[in-house]
Amino acid sequence: NWEPEKDNTRAFLGEIKRRGNPILNLTYRDISADFNPINGFVRLTDIRQPSFWGVYRWPVEKGFLRSVNFESVQSMTWNQDGEKIRGDHFQLVGFDLGEKIQTGFFYRNWSYDIYSNWVVAGQTVYNRQKPDRIFVVYQYGEFEGAKATFVTTAMNLIPFRFLSIGIEGENLWQTFPDGQKTREFSVRASLNVEIGTEKWITVRFRSAGEHKPIISYDELGALTSEPCVVDRVADLMADQKFAHHHIHARWQSEGEPGIVWHHDYEQIPQTNRSHLMVHVFMYMDGLNGEIGDLLVLPGSHRIVIDRRAPQLFKFADLPESLTIDSLAPGSAIILHSAIIHARRPKPDGANFRRYFIDTSYCQNGILWPGYPGIERINSIALEKGFDRDGKYAFLYDSEQFFHVKETFEALSRVNEGSLALKVM
Repeated sequence: NWEPEKDNTRAFLGEIKRRGNPILNLTYRDISADFNPINGFVRLTDIRQPSFWGVYRWPVEKGFLRSVNFESVQSMTWNQDGEKIRGDHFQLVGFDLGEKIQTGFFYRNWSYDIYSNWVVAGQTVYNRQKPDRIFVVYQYGEFEGAKATFVTTAMNLIPFRFLSIGIEGENLWQTFPDGQKTREFSVRASLNVEIGTEKWITVRFRSAGEHKPIISYDELGALTSEPCVVDRVADLMADQKFAHHHIHARWQSEGEPGIVWHHDYEQIPQTNRSHLMVHVFMYMDGLNGEIGDLLVLPGSHRIVIDRRAPQLFKFADLPESLTIDSLAPGSAIILHSAIIHARRPKPDGANFRRYFIDTSYCQNGILWPGYPGIERINSIALEKGFDRDGKYAFLYDSEQFFHVKETFEALSRVNEGSLALKVM
């Protein structure tokens, strides 16, 4: 990359992939400091980073042991001066015990700054009637000096095809470096009513503990002001300030129903695209063609339509649409929130589940429909220091949003004929 009156910079990416059994992915990144990625990738500069991801399924087919599954993720990062700045090592061994039981354990160690974190975990899943299951997960580890034990138990009480009722309990014990100990417990229940393959009604309940906004979890909340993300978004915002809208995070595993074509641009009603809103999709476990593919229709952000209008196409390929089904762990995609996209459900995934995070940002200059509880969410972000000593405090400005419920009620009272006549 050459720019007038600046030092030349460069970025090199080498990647070797193998699909099938085993799945292998070898990657090497070498990016100089101050590299300016004009091709749209998330900025991550001043690194030399070799990484490896591999999955192997060993079919045993002896007695109750059907297969043994191995997965490994290894990554080391140095800066251009040769100083190690981070590392991530993950090993998983899983066992398929007959058609109904899967069990396994994993160990992960990751380091950055002055911290060396680790976790060991075991999981057992009993499938009574797919996709209904009973599972138990136990995790123990250390994060930034705090020891934590996490136990989750879940089961479907009624696992019928058209009606399922499930319950999940979570226990979290933590011991902090100063000796303080805490315990959190919660119970969740869900009810699904289905007709054919279409899920019509889903109701979830949570009790025995206050619902914590996702931003209150340090590892997730800090992503809303992650410099390599926010600085790239700033490039797209043309030097205008912008505010954080929301963050979502969830596991995606076998049996994911998918999400039909839609867009996520916030506007009531949908009439223009005067200001920019972007989404950042983070695939912590990457994409490998299982569970679900990301579908996008480039250029569709220029079309002003209701976000639900494309749903009639379900998961079909559209003219000039793209399918993204292969991404390395830790990849991120930034897209205009008005781009029509979908998640097409895919078979398989019994031995792979992925952690998906999305966060979004709205350009200042207009008031945007606010996420529920935006004032509380922003207050938590500032209390936890996600503004990074004030550098990114502008992200958590609740004055950039309005309350949706009141606006919908007001709109319903005047929503007849041509709305343009209401402002004349």
